[in-house]
Amino acid sequence: MKDSPALKWKDLSVAEKIQKSRSIQKSMSDNANFPTPNPKLGDIKAATDNLEAAENIVLDNGGGKRWVNQRNTALGVLDNLISNVVKYVDNIADGDGNIILSAAIPLRRKPTPAERLQKPENFMVKGMDTEGRIRLSWKAVTGKISYRLEMSIDATPLVWQNFEKNITTDNSLEIEALESGKKLWFRICAINSKGEGDWSDPATCRVP
Repeated sequence: MKDSPALKWKDLSVAEKIQKSRSIQKSMSDNANFPTPNPKLGDIKAATDNLEAAENIVLDNGGGKRWVNQRNTALGVLDNLISNVVKYVDNIADGDGNIILSAAIPLRRKPTPAERLQKPENFMVKGMDTEGRIRLSWKAVTGKISYRLEMSIDATPLVWQNFEKNITTDNSLEIEALESGKKLWFRICAINSKGEGDWSDPATCRVP
């Protein structure tokens, strides 16, 4: 997967934008990776100087609509220039993170590949007060999307099969209308984008 820039410019304060703009200018100046910056670094410097001057006037005068409007106009100019220079760097870099970083622009975080999930722990099956009804419960698995359960009506050997509503996102499941007195076995696995994780140890219960 190629690297890409992730400059969260909108999240920066005016002072932080001024500082970051100067850092980008310094890093790109005489940088062999960027022989002809577009927009020109001189234009970015002029816009940064104008914004800094306008911001100082706002601060010196305790705000004021006139001064704030002038500051915001200067800010808009710099915002546009920085947006364009980030696009320029991204195009020049063509996915090379080292080139992007050399412009003092951070990289977008790559998604962490999903790992195969471990088996759910504390898997238990208990009969309930209602005849033909049981409850299955287990400890939540971090990173799961859902859980899949299987049932066996035989013990030797266990023959696992799906049953109605055997996929859930909860940490428990109640099953009803079962044959009273029947002994059943269950197992469960967690599922994420990697697929099914490890199966739990079997748990058994005699249906009340």
